[in-house]
Amino acid sequence: MWTWVSDLEGRWDRLVSFCAENPGVRLEGDAILPEPGYTFVYGGDVFDRGPAGRRLATALIDAAERFPDRVVLLAGNRDLNKLRLRRELGSTPKSDHLQWIFENTMGAPQAFEHRRTELGAVDDAQVVRSYLEDLEPDGVVSRYLARARLVWRSEDTLFVHGGVDPDPVWWTPAERRERWSPWNQPSRGKRRSRGASSPTNS
Repeated sequence: MWTWVSDLEGRWDRLVSFCAENPGVRLEGDAILPEPGYTFVYGGDVFDRGPAGRRLATALIDAAERFPDRVVLLAGNRDLNKLRLRRELGSTPKSDHLQWIFENTMGAPQAFEHRRTELGAVDDAQVVRSYLEDLEPDGVVSRYLARARLVWRSEDTLFVHGGVDPDPVWWTPAERRERWSPWNQPSRGKRRSRGASSPTNS
C-alpha cells in the first residue's frame, strides 16, 4: 500500500494536516515516519509558496535516507527550476534579479520573502546566498534531487509530477519529432509559420 502527497510548496502546515490521522504515515516532530506496510510517496514541489521550504526538504531527505525502501521522492518543477539560479544569477548575484526571476519565470512572487521568514532577521544578500547554498553538494536542493526520481511505478499505478499524455507514450522518436516540432503547433487556432514568436510561458 502507499500514501501520497504532493505540492506542499514550503507549507509545513499542509504536511501536518496530511499526516493527521493518516493510516499510512505519521509525523513525530520533524520526522516523517511511514507505517509498516506503507510506502510514502512525495510527488514533488517542495519550495516557493510558504516559509518552510528548507525544513520540508530536510524532513523529506531524512525520511528517504532512513526508509530507502518505503519513501519515494519525485522531482517537481519547483525543485528542478532552482538548478537555473547559479547560472542565471551569475558571478555577482543581486536580490532584485532573483526576485524578478521568481516573479516572472517561476510563478513565485513571494518566494524571496518566504525564505527571509524561514531564515529569520536577515538582509537581502543573505537570502540570495541561501539559494546558492542550496545548490552546493550538501545543500538541500542538491540532496533532494539526488534522491528524487522523475517517475515511480507501483504495479499498475504510475506516479509523476504533473501528468502523462497517454498518446505520446507509444510514439517512436521520429513520430515525436514530427508531431512536436514547434512549426507544427497551433497558435490561436492557426498553424504557426516560421519566424513567429514563441508563446509566453505561463
